[in-house]
Amino acid sequence: MKLASPVASEWKPFVRVFLGSVFCALTLVGALNYVVNPDGTYRLRIVPQLLWGARAQKLSLLSSAHPAPQALILGSSRVMNLAPADLQRATGLVAFNAGVDVGRPEDFYVLLRYAVERLHLRPRLIVIGVDIEAFHNHEPPHYYLEQPTELTPFLWTQPNPHWRWGKFTKLFTYDETRTSLLALYRIASGHRDLIARTDSDGLTHWDGWDRQIASGNLELGPSIRDTISRFAPRYDDYTGVSAQRLEYLRATLDIAHQIGSQAIIFVTPTHPLVEAGLQPHGYASRKAEVLAALQNISEQTKTPFYDFSSPQEFGGEVSHFIDGVHHDGTFYELMEARMFPARARAIQ
Repeated sequence: MKLASPVASEWKPFVRVFLGSVFCALTLVGALNYVVNPDGTYRLRIVPQLLWGARAQKLSLLSSAHPAPQALILGSSRVMNLAPADLQRATGLVAFNAGVDVGRPEDFYVLLRYAVERLHLRPRLIVIGVDIEAFHNHEPPHYYLEQPTELTPFLWTQPNPHWRWGKFTKLFTYDETRTSLLALYRIASGHRDLIARTDSDGLTHWDGWDRQIASGNLELGPSIRDTISRFAPRYDDYTGVSAQRLEYLRATLDIAHQIGSQAIIFVTPTHPLVEAGLQPHGYASRKAEVLAALQNISEQTKTPFYDFSSPQEFGGEVSHFIDGVHHDGTFYELMEARMFPARARAIQ
């Protein structure tokens, strides 16, 4: 008769307890994120959605926009507070802000194709705000584009066949858990409203930040440190400019040319302290590569291009940042003055 090893006998209960604890912890985390559902990924709607699901929302607003937009704003969350009314004053064209969270060139491309092919819009001006991170060569498309939606038919690749698994594993990620806890904290603090709300013309209002600014409680230092800590791992994995994302941008400009639209590209501002904090992670190299690629595309396609990545280059004051990469909207007046000094009449 074979006797069990004393060491094995001692370890088996520990392993069972450890694995059971891990399983219970993951179950609790997954259940928390599914019930809170802070960005509307899942069907359950028990807790008020505190973060935006910008792509679905912008498609709905754009479909019902009246009068039909003559100018479209494309980009990430960093352009979402560019006021269409201000752009209309600068150009005379009715505008719509189609910026989406974590917007990348594939988003610009599918949103423009949706507007042109499904909604039969013919915008005369397309303003594209790009971030240095938009051309990341290792980050996948936004999860909304990795599952069957109104936009995925316009992608060059089919939706991820494992998109259901992706939605499931998202329940256990740090970012989802962090956002869920933030949502619960806001509810416990009496704030059951959205962190941001969006007008019918696509303009996003950062109500949380606006309240902090109004009360004088906006602390920029912690936000900048948080931005650096979140972006540093992304830049560590950002080893070069994505050729496919550059092609998506070129294809977006091709569509603009085909419909007779004037396109303009600009790089969104980043706080100088964030740029400095990301230097050890390859920021300077990636920025130089992106700017060179955009300048090349600009020259080849005759598309106006403006580098607004550093506020001091266009007279912006860093005091208008509300975190490391978002600002209160004041910069846009300075940026529009550069982009549309005498162009407004020509566009009309």
